[in-house]
Amino acid sequence: MDTTIVPAAIDKAISEKAADIANQVMSVFEGVGTFCIEMFAGSDGEIYVNEVAPRPHNSGHYTIEGCFANQFENHIRAIVGLPFGDTSLIMPTVMVNLIGESDGEARLLGLHDAYIDSQVHVHYYGKSESKTGRKMGHYTVVSDRVEDAVKRAQNLKHVVRVVGE
Repeated sequence: MDTTIVPAAIDKAISEKAADIANQVMSVFEGVGTFCIEMFAGSDGEIYVNEVAPRPHNSGHYTIEGCFANQFENHIRAIVGLPFGDTSLIMPTVMVNLIGESDGEARLLGLHDAYIDSQVHVHYYGKSESKTGRKMGHYTVVSDRVEDAVKRAQNLKHVVRVVGE
């Protein structure tokens, strides 16, 4: 999967089940800071835990533009003993991972065209070498309507790219 859509188009029962599983998973961990529990909802209604990361994680990078307090800010707040910031969603957000299309010296394409839209935010990680299938960055699109953010994000998939030369 290369796209995260927030809020997710899942029913309330699945959302509640995922929250319950997250609480169960976290009951076995000790630590301070941000923990990511990456889950997938199966077509059978089951929730599958894919990964637990005791740190900010790429699954939550959408929070940089999409939430009042992002995962990085809250991680630091927790470490230094400050109260958490508000993680409420500001507006619907779509995040698309930028995956290397070929091997070689990394080159980001389409940045100018992406930034014609003021609600697009490109995060290029500065890796010097692109490898086919390697995560090289991500971009987010925010909008008042999730359908609009999804459409605009999909339209950028062939514009904002990372290739190796």
